[in-house]
Amino acid sequence: QKAKMLIGDTYRTITLIGKTGTGKTRLSCSVLAEMIARGKSVRYATEQQISSKLKSAWDRKGRLTEEDVIAYYVQPDVLVIDEIRGTAWTQGEGSVMAAIIDGRWQSMRKKTILAGNVSVDQMKQHFEDRTLSRLSDHGCVYVCVGEDQRRT
Repeated sequence: QKAKMLIGDTYRTITLIGKTGTGKTRLSCSVLAEMIARGKSVRYATEQQISSKLKSAWDRKGRLTEEDVIAYYVQPDVLVIDEIRGTAWTQGEGSVMAAIIDGRWQSMRKKTILAGNVSVDQMKQHFEDRTLSRLSDHGCVYVCVGEDQRRT
């Protein structure tokens, strides 16, 4: 139901949290497939992939700048950031993640899904207050429960 509300216009952000194997990535990808069918641009990335792309820009190993990385993740109509870690970011990583969330929030039309094996408390420690406020504006947190479906 929450995913259908994201596909519609009720929510702009859904945060899926829970144990491994409870369907967070599957649900996220199902939303992306539906949004593609509706003609929307989508992007899927893990938090680690965003971090790696950012570090590449900082190391100047590629042609991307930090601004390019931010724009890359702000641009699509729907963005999934999967595998949110419970560990702290560097100050630079935190600033860029805040800029991505802020850029998407300012657009008023972009939809974002965050997913990870973290608790609500870990999310509160992971994101700064301003970013959490933007995520909660027209957003919801859904706790995925159950056994690891990959092991059953």
